Amino acid sequence: MNLEKKIKILSLLILVAIPIDYFFCQPSAIRQFNLNIPQLLPSTINGWESRDLPISEELLGGVGSDSEVWRRYVKPGQKEVDLWLSFYGNQIIATAHNPGSCYNAQGWTTEKLKDSVVLPSGETLNMTKVILRKGPEQGVSFYWYLTSGRVAETEFKKNINKFIYGITENRADLLFFRVSRYHFSTDMTTNEIELKEFIKTFYPQFINNLPERFL
Repeated sequence: MNLEKKIKILSLLILVAIPIDYFFCQPSAIRQFNLNIPQLLPSTINGWESRDLPISEELLGGVGSDSEVWRRYVKPGQKEVDLWLSFYGNQIIATAHNPGSCYNAQGWTTEKLKDSVVLPSGETLNMTKVILRKGPEQGVSFYWYLTSGRVAETEFKKNINKFIYGITENRADLLFFRVSRYHFSTDMTTNEIELKEFIKTFYPQFINNLPERFL
């Protein structure tokens, strides 16, 4: 390799390293966003009534979020739906982890699949579906992220968005959504359809309540 080529490669590495060093080594340089999730999330959604589930100090310490809510929604004639929603004002300080790890720690076997739902606006919301099994018990969960105002359905895409918009927009905020149903005896397809109907109702309402700077 001649000297000129070495200089070009070295120059390219320096150009890449400068923003990486700025982004990862100086979290205070990223704008810190604040959001109060419980105030933005409706307690009643199209006939679904909710109650907050207790969040232990151990769980709070594990997730490391700046604001969070864990609610169980119930509706006559349907099995309950659990919604976990957490917010991170600066992912360089703390971010949502892979939910599959939590399920595995609780004894569930998991199968991840790509999925989506068409919202009333006509927009397609891409998500990750997790099929859960533990002996005769089964469950299903859908999750996705809103990273710097952009939807990411996987951890990889979430991390890519964090890097890109941390550099280009000086922000690395994150909303993590998980909609789940556990311990049901009916068929998986019926539960998936009902969860998607809940998402189609809940998600647009929540997004409409978000301050514009998060979109």
